[in-house]
Parts: sequence; C-alpha cells; structure tokens
Amino acid sequence: MMYEEGEANLNFGCFQQTFPRPWLNMDKLDLAGRIKYTDHAFMQLDVLSGLPFEDNTIEKIYHSHMLEHFNITDGLYFLEECHRIMKDDAVMRISVPDISVLYEKYVTRNMSEFNTTMPNIFEQMDDDMVKLGLIMFGSSGEDCRGEQYAGHRMIYNYTSLKYLLERVGFKEVKRSVFNDEESDVVKSGAYDVCEDHSLIVEVRKGVEGLDA
Repeated sequence: MMYEEGEANLNFGCFQQTFPRPWLNMDKLDLAGRIKYTDHAFMQLDVLSGLPFEDNTIEKIYHSHMLEHFNITDGLYFLEECHRIMKDDAVMRISVPDISVLYEKYVTRNMSEFNTTMPNIFEQMDDDMVKLGLIMFGSSGEDCRGEQYAGHRMIYNYTSLKYLLERVGFKEVKRSVFNDEESDVVKSGAYDVCEDHSLIVEVRKGVEGLDA
C-alpha cells in the first residue's frame, strides 16, 4: 500500500475516503494500518509542509471537505502547491461545505434536513442556529481523529472559491455535480460524499475555457 513512482492521481486529506491505484491517498494522520484494500496506496503527509512532487507531473487531484480546515493563508499556499505540481491539462476536483446551501436551509428553518448525514449530536440539537454552527465550524464533537482534528477555519460559496482558485493561477473553474459521470476524476475511481451540503468544483491548469 506504499507510494510508487508513476502514480499521478493524488487524493489529499483522504481519511476514510480512499481510492484504488493509480490514486495515491494521503492524510496528515498515519492511516496505513486502517487501509482495508491492498490496491489502495497511502502516504502520510502534512500538505502545509509542501507537496513532495515535481512541477508539472500530476494528472488528477481530489480533495473532499479538506480546504475548509485551513485558514486563508494556508489554503492559498496549498492551492498554489497544487497548481505547481499539476500538468497543463490536469484537473483538480474540490468539495467543500457550501455556505449558500447552509444559509438557505437556516433562513427557511430546515436545518433538520441534515440530521441523517451528521453525527448524533446534530440531531439532538433543536435550535437551527446551533445546527448551522455545528456544520460551519466542524464542531460536531464526534470525530475519531481526536486531538489532531482542528475543525473548520473557512467557509465558501462558489464565488469565493472561484476567486481563490483564479488568484493562484487556475484559468478554468467550473461547478460540478455530485459524482458527475462526465468528470474525468470520477471516471478514474474517485467519488464524492456529503451530497446534501457540498459545493463541488473542477479546475484545469493553464486552459482557457468555460466559466460556470
């Protein structure tokens, strides 16, 4: 399950969401002993220490509900590193909590719609503002990552995420849909989670193209 040269698809912040080769799954935690499948490669890595890959070598990148755990400075640094290592025609798929969806559910007092996909403490709370805070700040209180789990430090909608991606040099930013069958990343074995409150975008490096 170790990294091998030539694996050009990277799944950052994988936790339990791992994909088979040629994907390389990475997390700050040492999860090697938890990987169930022999064809799922793993590398322990703190991405804020830099990405140990050469410029213009990576074909596909995926990270799901990871970027919101970084403050703005660290988030920009990580996106810059992703831009650096991606080939010119590479694609990156990103999923984060969508503040637009959360706000709409809050103002219509429908936060309980997330009960079935959130930890038990979420359903136990009857106040919609408390429920909103639990998702926005990643503070549901039940997380097996223990003391290393830092909660959320940013929240995004499409416009703000697109702004950051363009700021670090990405030329094409498109909104995607949950487990989009037309996505090259999904076709390569990746899959999305948290359908009910996720914002999902795909970006390509150095390619002039459509804007969502």
